Amino acid sequence: MIYTVEEAIKNKASIFSKKRYRVATHSDADGITAAVLTNYELEFESLIFPPFGEISSVELSLDMYAKDSSYSGIMIDHHKTILDYPNATLIHADYPTSLMCYKLFKDSITESWKVVVGLAGDGYPYLTPMNVWLEYPELVDDIGVFLHSKGKDYFFPKQYWTELSSSINDVCRINKPEIAFKILKEAKKPSDVINSGEVESARKEISKEESAIRSTYRPLDMGAYLVWKISTPYNFAYLASSLSSQRKGKTVLLYNSYNDSIHVRGVLTSYLRMILKDVADIGGHEGFMGGKLFPGKNFNDLLNALRKGRKEYGL
Repeated sequence: MIYTVEEAIKNKASIFSKKRYRVATHSDADGITAAVLTNYELEFESLIFPPFGEISSVELSLDMYAKDSSYSGIMIDHHKTILDYPNATLIHADYPTSLMCYKLFKDSITESWKVVVGLAGDGYPYLTPMNVWLEYPELVDDIGVFLHSKGKDYFFPKQYWTELSSSINDVCRINKPEIAFKILKEAKKPSDVINSGEVESARKEISKEESAIRSTYRPLDMGAYLVWKISTPYNFAYLASSLSSQRKGKTVLLYNSYNDSIHVRGVLTSYLRMILKDVADIGGHEGFMGGKLFPGKNFNDLLNALRKGRKEYGL
């Protein structure tokens, strides 16, 4: 059964008939926020952060579809699903899952500002409900850092709402999504997130690791796209976006040899997914995709597939 959010609100009592749920959510700002907002109304028996789509053991999945078409739980998700789920209940929309959960459980949510964390994290801050900006005007205050250079002080400001999503994402990037969930769940006001000691520690660790990556690994220019092979235990998918913007819109494929993960950013993401279909399992949004190499495949297989695709399609 597939519901729109509006239909799910009308049928909420029958859809969410259990008292407690085993839950899985995506380990990024949107997934963490969706779980926090849902937890205002539904009790969690457990909460896990599995690889994308591996949700067969849970009753409720947030911000990810199931890889197994026999899944029989509830999915609240905004991704384009690639399978039919004859036994599942799917609540679907074309906007981030955090906003879907906000609308579904709005009557139980006491800190509405948290929805902006997920919306900003997925690139949709303009969908933030008007009442959130009105109730929490501090969200658009500037917060930043001072840098002292050559006898001068420089202030680099960012609006508060942008730092909220990056704070939660930084904790997720160092593989601590359970801490990110705890931070956002327990926060009573936006500053509780930004001033969290765990967030500050994550920022420092991310900064140190990013500097090492940038100084150690060099991208390979393959014409219309760049391939950047790195190795790190952390999730640095955003580096693909950063490199793409620096290189005037070139599509970037970031490959992490530590865990065979792949992140693709740019206009040719769907093209790269197509030519890599025999080498890697890649999915997600147009322009923002991710996945992993298939078992038994390696980086040379990936490069060979890319070169074959370039020869066949001229890119």
